[in-house]
Amino acid sequence: MGRKVLVISKDTKLMEFLHRNLPDNGYQIINTGADEALKTILDEVKPHLVILDIMIPELGGIELCLSIRQWSQVPIILLSTWEAGADKVRGLDINSNSYLTRPLDGAEFREQAEKVFQRNSN
Repeated sequence: MGRKVLVISKDTKLMEFLHRNLPDNGYQIINTGADEALKTILDEVKPHLVILDIMIPELGGIELCLSIRQWSQVPIILLSTWEAGADKVRGLDINSNSYLTRPLDGAEFREQAEKVFQRNSN
């Protein structure tokens, strides 16, 4: 089945981007919103990677990342439409594994995802 990637976002363009840039034979992409069932979803899906859109309106990605860290050490890539700045530093300080700004470049995204997988498979 390949690597499970849990995407926490309601952005359809992001989902289209991920399906174009993560090969079907190597990745299983699962999409969810940020709701109260997220811990249950993490426990059931057991993703190899979480891609978290920090612009999620329900909670905000930074707060959601902190919540996920209470339950799991799954690798997390934070995505933002903003320039990095202080949010990038804060995102990395709260133990996300990578922080990327949009618009994303497909090659850069695949490279970052592979680096996260490699660092966490050892």
